[in-house]
Amino acid sequence: MALFSKRKPVFEAFLDPRDGLEVRINTDVFSEAGAAGVMLADFAQHMAKALAQSGKADTAESALHEMLDIFVNELEDPTDAPEGGMLGG
Repeated sequence: MALFSKRKPVFEAFLDPRDGLEVRINTDVFSEAGAAGVMLADFAQHMAKALAQSGKADTAESALHEMLDIFVNELEDPTDAPEGGMLGG
């Protein structure tokens, strides 16, 4: 079973000093909700490796552990609430 359809952009994220994080998500690329979890795990591993390679973490493993700790804490006790909604299409 293919979790992803053909190659397309998945998301874009922009950090605005005034407005915070703006995220654009293309949900059309996912065949099911679980596929988004696979994508998040893959992205986390790529980010952890990039942080280690850029010297912002000692190792990819330590970066991933720190990211996961913060991720779970943020889900359990959010520092803010996402705003917005689906754009027409």
